[in-house]
Amino acid sequence: GAPQGRASGIARMVRIDVERLSSLIESFYAAAYGRESWRNSMISLAAAFDASRAYILRAETDEDSNVQRYLTPLLSIDDPEFGSPKAVEAFAADPLYSELVRMLARAQPGTLIDLAEHLDLGRLPAFDVWQEWFKPRDMLQHLRGVLNVSAAGTHLSVGIDRGVHQDAFDAQDRKLYSLIAPHLVRAGEISDLVRDQAQGMAFDVLPVAVVVVDRIGRIR
Repeated sequence: GAPQGRASGIARMVRIDVERLSSLIESFYAAAYGRESWRNSMISLAAAFDASRAYILRAETDEDSNVQRYLTPLLSIDDPEFGSPKAVEAFAADPLYSELVRMLARAQPGTLIDLAEHLDLGRLPAFDVWQEWFKPRDMLQHLRGVLNVSAAGTHLSVGIDRGVHQDAFDAQDRKLYSLIAPHLVRAGEISDLVRDQAQGMAFDVLPVAVVVVDRIGRIR
């Protein structure tokens, strides 16, 4: 469940010592190479930020940066509906989330976006996506780090959330993220390379020819 309070800054610094930070970073690379699950890395990331959840999300967007499809999110907790077609439809229709996606599409890898800096959180109840998706999941405070944005419109990001009973993210949290961001970005790149190589090896051993098409049937 979500934490019901946030430890003091002093206690957090004791918990996030050099050894634990190193272990967290090592888990990113282990997951990228398939030696460890991304789920475990996200559990550790959520704990490091006293977060209600952490996750990696890959989205495909159109030329106007509207979400067309999510791949299954890599979550610190079980929530299969979060990456479902129903979620994609809800997020794509909501002006709040659409604006967040456009900000991500314009950002460079390593950029950190704090939703509280771009939106009055007191306005959240007016948005359907908050009432139906974020509030039940204890996702009031939201950090989103950009890991990769491709020319084809696919972007990879990491989300870190806190709930209504927790403090807002602050400069200390942003400093912590700045320490791990280069490693998350690099691990994301490695993960993509490993996946592409695995797909290539699979095609090499197929006994028949294969035509690869995109989601609207164009040959790639």
